[in-house]
Amino acid sequence: MNKHFIFFACGTLIVVLSVAVFNTGPIINNKFDENWGILNCQRLSDEYDQIKGEDLEYTDQQKKVKDEKLQLKKQHINSCNRKKAMYGLEYSAFIIDIVAGFICSILGLLHYTESNNEIKAFAKKTGLIGLIFGAIGFVMTLVYLIYSVLVYTKDTNRFDFVIKADENGVYANWDSAKNVYFCKFYKENDKNSMKAIFKEYGKKQYNYNKDSYINSEDSERKRCSNNDYYNKCENQNNFTLPSYPTYGNDRKRCEKIYIEPENDYKNKDLNDRWLTTIILSAIIILCTICIALFGFLIFKEGGGESQSS
Repeated sequence: MNKHFIFFACGTLIVVLSVAVFNTGPIINNKFDENWGILNCQRLSDEYDQIKGEDLEYTDQQKKVKDEKLQLKKQHINSCNRKKAMYGLEYSAFIIDIVAGFICSILGLLHYTESNNEIKAFAKKTGLIGLIFGAIGFVMTLVYLIYSVLVYTKDTNRFDFVIKADENGVYANWDSAKNVYFCKFYKENDKNSMKAIFKEYGKKQYNYNKDSYINSEDSERKRCSNNDYYNKCENQNNFTLPSYPTYGNDRKRCEKIYIEPENDYKNKDLNDRWLTTIILSAIIILCTICIALFGFLIFKEGGGESQSS
């Protein structure tokens, strides 16, 4: 197949897919309540240095508390840096891809459809442009993809978060032997363990579900749903209550504490958009490799190939 046609096709595909990203990208389409572009990661780093630099006489317990604070602060710093990098890259990478793809598409089409000497004489420059734009697009899109996957698989919203629960929406169970509620997903030294990470947002428990939303007012699912108890699971794996929630006419104790059911598919929409953007980004990366490769071949041959295969 003609090198110029492949060059044109890849450039066109980059433009089409990049425009699609502008309709699916979670940041571009403002799918977060928190503006990641203005996150102050430096403040978090300064707070970390301040805690670390405290020169005091600590007991063993105080040292443990200090280490826990440092670990938590480090998690916030890493998450902040990833989010901020992803924010900037989602805009810049795909704007560059659109511009580069459009230019390469036009040049590839001209070389494919025209065979006059003026067009042929420009072939080396076209190849060089493709090689440079392909390399830039590859690097920018790859770095964006890496950060996007890291945030998608590791992070959650710091403030407007989703409480982690099992497939039935349960995040705490009653332990009759100890007379406490046990937090299902609590992990020591990890305050984010009770928060669902972004890749889990598509699960049914975090979106509208008829079975959990439409229920009689006195059912277990309805009466035992309460997000306020989440705070008790942040620093310990179990908690007690001064008065226990009940349900039913005979006021049964809630054996399970559920997250409050969602009334829309906002979380699933975010997950689907994000996953789609990741897939499109991977395809764009392949296209930028093709642009760079065929740009190099066109440059090397000086455009000697005409329209024939």
